[in-house]
This record gives sequence, structure tokens and C-alpha cells, in this order.
Amino acid sequence: MHSELQEVFKQDRRQVFMPPAGFAERVLHRLQEKPVQPQNFWENVFATGWPVLAATVAGLLILVGMHMILPATPNRGLSEIYAESAVPPAERAIYMDIDAPPPPVVFEQLISVDEQ
Repeated sequence: MHSELQEVFKQDRRQVFMPPAGFAERVLHRLQEKPVQPQNFWENVFATGWPVLAATVAGLLILVGMHMILPATPNRGLSEIYAESAVPPAERAIYMDIDAPPPPVVFEQLISVDEQ
């Protein structure tokens, strides 16, 4: 049994690694049958440009996805950044409007005061 398997493997190995006689001539004959079409300049440019375009589109999609997933940070000025690090909480009201109501509420309060 063992010698039969070895013989089968040897035959397969001969077919794969040592092709039959005339193999090279058949391959060359097939290559000569098909004429090679010359490519012009623009076909080469487009062929080499596809990977660059695909990488650019993938990069843009990644950036847009990260922009949509990551939370937006509020805009802070220099005074807020300084006040957070160096100024005690009691003095922060001088630099930042912590307790100020939004402008529509202020306008409503001013209008209601004028009516009374």
C-alpha cells in the first residue's frame, strides 16, 4: 500500500514539475496567436491612477466617518482655557458668563419689565 501511494505521488510530481514534451512550444505558439495591443499614454495614466483614486476616496470616507462618530467639542476662547487652569472657581465668573441666561430669556425679561 505504501509503495502504491509513493508511485502515485511521484507521477503527480512529474506532471507538475516536469511538463510533457512540447509544452514550451505550445505556450509560445499560443502567445504568438494573440496580438499585443499597444496602449496609448492616456490608458496608462488611467490604469495607474485608479489605485490613487481608490486610496483617496477611502481616506475621505474614513475622515467623514470619524467626524460623524467623534463628539464635537465646544468652542472655547483663550480666557476660558486660562480660567480653567489657573483661576480659582470663585473668580471664574469674572472671566466667563457662567450664570448668564441665554439671550432670548434676557429679551423676554426686558420686555416684561417695560410692560409693567
